[in-house]
Amino acid sequence: MADWPERDLDKVAKGWSIAMIYSKERLKRVYEWEGERLEQACREGRLVLETVCLFIHACVKHG
Repeated sequence: MADWPERDLDKVAKGWSIAMIYSKERLKRVYEWEGERLEQACREGRLVLETVCLFIHACVKHG
């Protein structure tokens, strides 16, 4: 990973940020979670799990 150009790392960071936003929106929409329930799910790692799946599908799979 140290061999990657800095711009590639910037793309990865941007992709992760976008995936986090969409993941949180999906949790809200699919499970109808709001407020404390949504925050609890985020603390329990559900947001990260959702984001990893989305990130792999959207960013890594496509190159």
